[in-house]
Amino acid sequence: EEGLSQSSVTCMLQDQKGFLWFGTANGLNRYDGDSFKIFSNDPTDSTSLSDNGILSIYEDSKGYIWIGTVEGVLNRYDRLSGIFKQFYITQKIKEEYNPTETPFDFPLPFSRNNNR
Repeated sequence: EEGLSQSSVTCMLQDQKGFLWFGTANGLNRYDGDSFKIFSNDPTDSTSLSDNGILSIYEDSKGYIWIGTVEGVLNRYDRLSGIFKQFYITQKIKEEYNPTETPFDFPLPFSRNNNR
């Protein structure tokens, strides 16, 4: 009830400030040693996460938290403003399709069977 937003953790990170971040199939979770804060997509808010399927988390040298999602969108979390900026990286990738290859049924962005 007061824990993770979903029990399957796909990735995790301990940031420079000591927070633990957990990516799940239903949102991003930050643990401060006492309680969880859950970040999730709000379709009416363009500064929220792009989607809830979290695949990867990374912290850069400037302290930004980068989140990769199932839909192939890269999100950057700014701690000072508390907002996410979305980068649609899949729009810049040109795919070449080889009809002799068998598509993989794999729930990741850039997989051949979902055209990402």
